[in-house]
Amino acid sequence: VNMNPFAFATINVAEPLDTHCAGVVRCLPFNSYELKQLVMTRHKSSGLSLNFGSGSSDTFREIKLAGIFNALFVYSEGNPGVAMNAWLTGIQDFSDKVIHWKTPSLKNKDVLAELPEVWSHLCLQLLFHKRMSVAKILRTVQMDQGQTMNALDVMKRLQLIAVRGTDIYYLNPNIEFLLISNFREKEWI
Repeated sequence: VNMNPFAFATINVAEPLDTHCAGVVRCLPFNSYELKQLVMTRHKSSGLSLNFGSGSSDTFREIKLAGIFNALFVYSEGNPGVAMNAWLTGIQDFSDKVIHWKTPSLKNKDVLAELPEVWSHLCLQLLFHKRMSVAKILRTVQMDQGQTMNALDVMKRLQLIAVRGTDIYYLNPNIEFLLISNFREKEWI
């Protein structure tokens, strides 16, 4: 069984799942070197050069790359999915087979602590369930349909959430880890 760690912790309180399994494997965060290996392997498959503001990756010393991937580690907290999203988000420009990349910033993350309660509740449900249809959201949150749809519409416009097709909602993967951090601080997860 592959399970979201937040859903596992919640279900495990009601029914100890780990007593029904041969073992529970918790995936640990990557270190900056492992993130570098992951990202550079993925990047090299593109056949493109890399630029961090001046010069290409071929001319950079390992110390410069180590600093870049340490910043990526700090940003992603070692989560490989977040690191890969941050890598893609950090691409500023592409020209002459050269990618220009900039470390993503966390300067406005505190605004997520001030989300309206309804939005926080919807984000928390999407965190637990990953992807939800409108019908499932309405069943799960048990709020007024008009209020829920209005909140989903505003959250979609603000890019807190995204929609696949016409009806499947999920958290924006570029900020999901920030919401997780916020929910941990509030001791909701």
